[in-house]
Amino acid sequence: MYLDYSDLTKGAYEETLRVLQREEANSEQAIADAIGEIKPYLSSIYDMDKEFSLVGEQRNKLILKFTRDIAIYNIYCISHPSSMNETRRLKYEDAISFLQKASQQKVIINDLPRLAEPITGGNYSISGGGRTRRSNHY
Repeated sequence: MYLDYSDLTKGAYEETLRVLQREEANSEQAIADAIGEIKPYLSSIYDMDKEFSLVGEQRNKLILKFTRDIAIYNIYCISHPSSMNETRRLKYEDAISFLQKASQQKVIINDLPRLAEPITGGNYSISGGGRTRRSNHY
């Protein structure tokens, strides 16, 4: 797995995580949710499947940090949202804000493998009009 419990302890105290996670499945679910949140933002530009298959020092430090911040936020949301401090919420919002900028290509993430051909949204159009107007007179 891209991120594990030992990686989470680098972003929060181990005692806090033990209390919050209550059971190991909660941290695994939070990590999976974090990866699921990050992928839609970056998958059209970067090879996120390749990135999330890496382990250890091969991982991109920035993506690792954002995944950890989002996963810890998710652990709080699963287990005990009322005890979440403001700093944790701000870290989550900062991560999402950065990911939005990256998806709009306002920032570039160095050392992250780019797709050979970026995926574009396609051509969608909405046209007005419809049926001809009726004029009913009685």
